[in-house]
Amino acid sequence: MSRPVSWSALVVDQVNEETLLTTIGKDADLPVQAVLISDSSQLSEIAVLSWRWDGKYRIWGSRNVVAALRHCKNTGIKYLFIDAIAIDQKLPGPELLAKVTSFSKLYTTIPVVAAYDHIGTDFRLSIRRPWILSEARSFKFNTTKIIYVGHNIQGAELQWSYRIASFECLKESQQTTFVQMLDEIWSSSFTTTVLGVLVGGIGMCSISDFRFIIPTLAPILIRAYNVLERNDYLLTVAILCQACFGYVQAIPASDKDDVSFVAFGENIAFGRYNISPYFERGIDLRRHVSLDGKKIAEIDTVMRGSPAERFSLKALEGAESTVFEALGCGEEEWGFYTAKADERKGILGMTWDSGSNVPQIEIHSVTL
Repeated sequence: MSRPVSWSALVVDQVNEETLLTTIGKDADLPVQAVLISDSSQLSEIAVLSWRWDGKYRIWGSRNVVAALRHCKNTGIKYLFIDAIAIDQKLPGPELLAKVTSFSKLYTTIPVVAAYDHIGTDFRLSIRRPWILSEARSFKFNTTKIIYVGHNIQGAELQWSYRIASFECLKESQQTTFVQMLDEIWSSSFTTTVLGVLVGGIGMCSISDFRFIIPTLAPILIRAYNVLERNDYLLTVAILCQACFGYVQAIPASDKDDVSFVAFGENIAFGRYNISPYFERGIDLRRHVSLDGKKIAEIDTVMRGSPAERFSLKALEGAESTVFEALGCGEEEWGFYTAKADERKGILGMTWDSGSNVPQIEIHSVTL
């Protein structure tokens, strides 16, 4: 364990489950205690929660948190760290960024309880939501165990027809949708999710949160958010995420005509970006992406049947410097950015190594 750190945690055996269905957060009337994470002897008593909020409109509660709590009570976990409780959401931007970054380290150092089920939604899109994706990617480096707790037969659903080669060590009873998605996420970049948000296929409450989700890009993302329109900003995030890598396959686009940039036969302008076709063959389409008149990326599109579309993005050489120039960044900012290139690549892209150690994974279902 690294230097001891203290976080506010939910005291599991003192919580009223009904309360969690209506309120979660630092100001909620919940049994909370500061817990110092000091050594490995605590690991059987503590866990950090990775969850999808699934409360009803205007109700800040979650069945996923209740499911996680139920599992913790049944297995002797005494303290559950939850971001909404441990982090003061009212902190100023820089302090909040530091807290979020520090808290995210828990997903690699102590047991994780994950719960993403949401009645009436696509689980595969849920786990690719930006906040969840960031946490799920960090699970790959967890030195303890990952526990998925489902309550709606989604993440815990068995995938008999999909043999997950990267997890050959797992039992057949663990070959679930959750594990299948980890297999995909651990060998891809952030770009897929960012493009999914852009075209409306993946939900995100506040796109400005990318500065917290991808802290290695925080300075440039803050500037981009302040000066660019929504679609320009999201396309900028995608290009910066993809700049170190080759093609990436993206989530199917939505049928929202106002945001889909893969329609045939038209030039699509996103404020300062322009996306124009330059190659067409049958149902395949390729487009240039230009920023202030400079070509910085390519998008390949293959139609799979309306409205489902799949596309890939490739950032061209010089894309990053063009973005910095367009946003009015100086030499000092560019120098700081280039100095962090290796660190950025390690965070933004993942490649699956068949020889990698797989974290211990458990799958559980509860009835609520």
